[in-house]
Amino acid sequence: TIKLLGNPVKDQILISENALYMAVWNNAGQIVAKSYDSTQCDVSKLASGTYFLQILTTNHTNQSFIIHVK
Repeated sequence: TIKLLGNPVKDQILISENALYMAVWNNAGQIVAKSYDSTQCDVSKLASGTYFLQILTTNHTNQSFIIHVK
């Protein structure tokens, strides 16, 4: 199980282990940030608010979080 390291986040989403893919979605259902093969995702350009984070793990399971960007 991947853990989200800190919420709310300011500039970077950090997770406890490497993910194949991370996507941050806004309330309109648009992908507004993403990263590949990493433990972090840059959200420094996003407006403050609530977003949905989807993570595809290295064993091909999906995990989801609601994140708050400051």
